[in-house]
Amino acid sequence: MRIIIFFAITILLLPCVVIAGEIFNDEITDNEIFYINGVEHIVRYYPAAKKVSMKAGDDRVLIEVLKCEDIGSYKYCVDRASVKFNDETGETANEIELRVLESGPEIEIDRGISTDEPNINSEVDITAQITNEGNERAININYEDSFPSSVKVSSAHYNTINNKVLWVISLDPGESQSITYSVKFTDFITYNSTSKATVIFGGSVKKYESDEIYFDVQKPYELSDSVSSRSVAKGEDIEYTVSINNTDPSVALEIRKIEITLPEGVSVSSKDSNTDYKNGKIFHSGSLEPGESRSLTVKFRSDNEVRDAVSTEVNLRSGTTLFDEVLSEDVNLGVSDILPLIIFAPSNITSGRELEIDARIVNDGNSNVSSISIDMASNIIDTKGWRNIVLEPGEDHIAFNKIITAPAVDEITSFFVKLSGSYTTASGEKMKFDDKKEVTVLPGEKLIEITPVITVDGNKVNITLNVKNIAGYVLEHVSLIDGLPKGYQTATGERFADIEKLAKDEELTVYSYIVETPNSKLFDITHTFNMLDSEGNNVLIEKVSSISLSAEDNSATEDGTVQEQQSTLTDNTTDDTGNTTSNESKEPETKKKGIFSRMIGWFKGLFS
Repeated sequence: MRIIIFFAITILLLPCVVIAGEIFNDEITDNEIFYINGVEHIVRYYPAAKKVSMKAGDDRVLIEVLKCEDIGSYKYCVDRASVKFNDETGETANEIELRVLESGPEIEIDRGISTDEPNINSEVDITAQITNEGNERAININYEDSFPSSVKVSSAHYNTINNKVLWVISLDPGESQSITYSVKFTDFITYNSTSKATVIFGGSVKKYESDEIYFDVQKPYELSDSVSSRSVAKGEDIEYTVSINNTDPSVALEIRKIEITLPEGVSVSSKDSNTDYKNGKIFHSGSLEPGESRSLTVKFRSDNEVRDAVSTEVNLRSGTTLFDEVLSEDVNLGVSDILPLIIFAPSNITSGRELEIDARIVNDGNSNVSSISIDMASNIIDTKGWRNIVLEPGEDHIAFNKIITAPAVDEITSFFVKLSGSYTTASGEKMKFDDKKEVTVLPGEKLIEITPVITVDGNKVNITLNVKNIAGYVLEHVSLIDGLPKGYQTATGERFADIEKLAKDEELTVYSYIVETPNSKLFDITHTFNMLDSEGNNVLIEKVSSISLSAEDNSATEDGTVQEQQSTLTDNTTDDTGNTTSNESKEPETKKKGIFSRMIGWFKGLFS
């Protein structure tokens, strides 16, 4: 009887349990980039608001911990979020446990082909397998594969109107079905082929695409070009070669024109005798018998810096068919292969908002570059240096790639990141590179008035923090915390507070505490506020009070309030990718550390 009751309850619960198909379930950290179905995702946890900022592609939402939010057809659920620290660096490494769900059928298209390089008028067999990988039955799946008019299609499911294969099926969860059809290319074309499927579920149309297949109908010739080196020093030669081969077994290939355009500002060192040179261009014409090949080579150099391309236009005829081709190779003469790339997103931002910074170098050449030295200078993130970096062609080295909080400013302010460095070429020449980009930060909305009252009694400093809401509306999820220098601790009282709501024009004394100072006669206290504005955006505000134990050094008001200075909020986190050396750039000791590096000290002090 118990077993029967158990199964009855299980059957009743099944419709409730199978709510959605889980496509992601993992633990991630702040600013970690990850991908779901090819879409880039970034998350960030705000402890004061107990919310997670989720960026999925171009969409962004705030998700409360233990709740879910929809983005498109996906449901994002934050099951847990907690403040963590990297014990080695002292930086924050908040952990977020994220699940992503999708309800309904999920169609997968797999296509196989007999060849992607068919000869003219030869058939290609295509087999498509359709699978329902979702958790619901898919009814009336419409599969279609369309082709240009020069492609003849053979299939029992051929649609003559649009020259395509149209197949309609239904699939249970986990079920697959296959279809095979043939196509014949009647012209020398290249074609990127993608088949599609649609299914209606829950009143909406879900669309799917197969992987792309690139068909290249084989022409009666082979054509290619190459350079001896994509990058050389000033005065060194680059050798450029164009090669052509008549692959037709019976028909001669007429070379109506080969026209090579050299980069502006170069001089020709040598060329083939069967070519002409005029106004920076190399010319050739002739014919190739079946199976015959020919190569044309030109060498050029420059005593100036040139970053350009050498390009070739080719006009051919085989029988009655004409062919036009364009070839191109990028070349650098006396110019660095290493390109610095710096991106601020957005390039104009309001104080306290999220700012994405990407600073990196990339090897734009076609050979390995070693012994690269890099220095990163900035007034918004930590400066840093790397030595002995090695990059393969196309490889990059990330100097910084994170989301920070835009600094607090009282007026429009520009901040910059600069990447510069050098390396030595194979010929022994030193090549340099540098780039600098700026971001404009606008003053934020005045939300809160901060009044710290500080009194000094010997080596004891009493700090009382008063705040007033001047935003003109209710402020929610306000967190306040005071950061002390290393080695300082709270003797009595608390130096942090969380306020669920702060009413319009409301004034509060949020906390009061005493610090017993060690040997220092002068030190700073950093007051940091984290809150949500009227649009639900997270805002950080930071203010610094400089305190001297000598009364004559303090510039205090009559009520004993020490004069404060507005600080610039900087994110002190850096990406340690690469080989950091002992001579990397350092910040001056007088510069304030970034908020995230200080947070570990704050929280240690809270529980000391």
